[in-house]
Amino acid sequence: MHCLLIYFILIAIFQSTILVVGTSDDYCALRPCQNNGTCTLINGRVHCSCRSSYYGTRCRDYTANPAKEGQLHLASSTTGRKERLEIYHNNNWGSICNSGFSILNAEVACKQLGYSTVKHYGGIKHDEIGYIWLSNVNCKGYESSLSDCAHLGWGVHFDCFDVTLTCYNETELESAIQIRLENTHGLNSTGLVQILYNGKWGSVCSQNFDYTDASVICRHLGFSKPIAYGPGYGKGNGTIWLNNIRCNGYESSITACNHDDWGVHDCKHDEDIGITCFDRIIQENESFTPIRQRRSESYKRFLAQEQVCVIFIYCQSVVKFLIFDSNG
Repeated sequence: MHCLLIYFILIAIFQSTILVVGTSDDYCALRPCQNNGTCTLINGRVHCSCRSSYYGTRCRDYTANPAKEGQLHLASSTTGRKERLEIYHNNNWGSICNSGFSILNAEVACKQLGYSTVKHYGGIKHDEIGYIWLSNVNCKGYESSLSDCAHLGWGVHFDCFDVTLTCYNETELESAIQIRLENTHGLNSTGLVQILYNGKWGSVCSQNFDYTDASVICRHLGFSKPIAYGPGYGKGNGTIWLNNIRCNGYESSITACNHDDWGVHDCKHDEDIGITCFDRIIQENESFTPIRQRRSESYKRFLAQEQVCVIFIYCQSVVKFLIFDSNG
């Protein structure tokens, strides 16, 4: 009991120290605001007021058009990529908490930004500068602006990561990248996965490849679901384009999923992934259990032989019963 009391006293002292130690000049002396932005300390947080045409929590980014209430943009994150989703409110840019952030929210945000669909979304640690304007955003999918969706209220949030978002225009991506299943049987629903990228056909590594990834490929090719996938469909002879694919399941193409950079891998061609897709739409009342890994040809022959043996034994039993019954 005494230890618990001491713990809470220390926490209180620590928190009060954080609040009282340091002034606006102390924090702002580090010049966190770029491009001549004005630094102020509000409620223990550093805020940057950007000059005209600059935006972002640190005033890193430039635009020729002045921002409007509820406007979105993708600001530079700590990784250097423009992926941190920010919204403009009360003359300041701020981030969006990733608590409860869903695909519907991401779709509304991408459309507001002028893109057709979502590539991926996630979270990144808040860098302790700037406002967190929105949290627990709950869009229905038909809203024209993210600020039209339900949320906790402007500036109301709990500890969380900032939303990151990558959008793209589907037609532009699909015109540059093609996908096919290559085989020697003449069937377009099964074979080695091949991707045309940068004018060259290449394969996909099977490392960490799962049923969700296979589903995205089958759906992209016009089929319903995968019934088998894995290595063993043959070996590619070009570049291994993709590795460590991580789809969420809603993507319209495998290239829209998270993956390692193009051509970056530690795979060999005997690890190239192949897929067999179900070549018709499965009805809602049908049961369907996908095969997670493609069975070898020898195993298939074993199953066929086993079925023949069972049928033969069954037929023998029927014949013996008929003979016994006729003699009886």
